[in-house]
Amino acid sequence: MNMPEAPINRHHVAEATTIELVNLDRIRILNPRARNTQVFAKLIQNISSLGLKRPITVTPCTAPNNNGFFELVCGQGRYEAFRALGEREIPCVVVNATEAERFLISLVENLARRKHSNKDLLYAIQLLSDRGYSTKQISAKTTLDPTYINGILILLRQGEVRLIAAVEKGWLPISIATEIAREILKKTS
Repeated sequence: MNMPEAPINRHHVAEATTIELVNLDRIRILNPRARNTQVFAKLIQNISSLGLKRPITVTPCTAPNNNGFFELVCGQGRYEAFRALGEREIPCVVVNATEAERFLISLVENLARRKHSNKDLLYAIQLLSDRGYSTKQISAKTTLDPTYINGILILLRQGEVRLIAAVEKGWLPISIATEIAREILKKTS
């Protein structure tokens, strides 16, 4: 029996075939984030003593008159550490990705890289929904059940923080929490 081939995610870093050295001055950070100074100092020390373990991810800049420039997708800390160490170039995986795809690549890396709270996950679910992703698409990207995603989105839209907390602690099934939220909405409408 022939099984259909799974589609290849063309943005997955493991699928990249080349790594390019890119001048740090040709990389733009479009969505900069503040860094914890102690964590950043450890990152600089780590890169200084061990080297860069993983290249950053960039995409070619699409703005007019910016040929040869790149936009950072993942790796702001590593980029800033290289700059702090006086380096001029950094190894980069170059991907061609739309703005939405860049957001997803960055989100997946950030979620995979660190311990994240349920609040972070809820924020990511809400953000994906706000960007037009369906419950089914969010479910596929997060590996969470579509019923759970749908219920969480209902609770988030209604600002039901206490019900979300009860679901997270296992005190209340998501189905009961969404039913309570619907009843509350009926009574206040």
